[in-house]
Amino acid sequence: MGERPEIDSLVAEVEQFCGGLERLSPEARLRLAARLRDELGQVVESAVDASMAAAARRGWGLRRIGRMVGVSHETVRSRIGRSVGKGQG
Repeated sequence: MGERPEIDSLVAEVEQFCGGLERLSPEARLRLAARLRDELGQVVESAVDASMAAAARRGWGLRRIGRMVGVSHETVRSRIGRSVGKGQG
């Protein structure tokens, strides 16, 4: 088990969904797997952006935030600016 059991549960659900794709045609598998990747990616990246903005508001430095999420401080600066522009920060 990881730090948050909810994440483990979500991962298990995604793994189960992906396992169920095996019975579908290659075209359907590819389409559904790509859609899942894109939509989950958008949700997670939005949460990361909001979390980075919240950390910055609490006084965290851009380099510290970048180390936590595995990106450069310039990427943090850009993404925080973009998320604030969308009203998420």
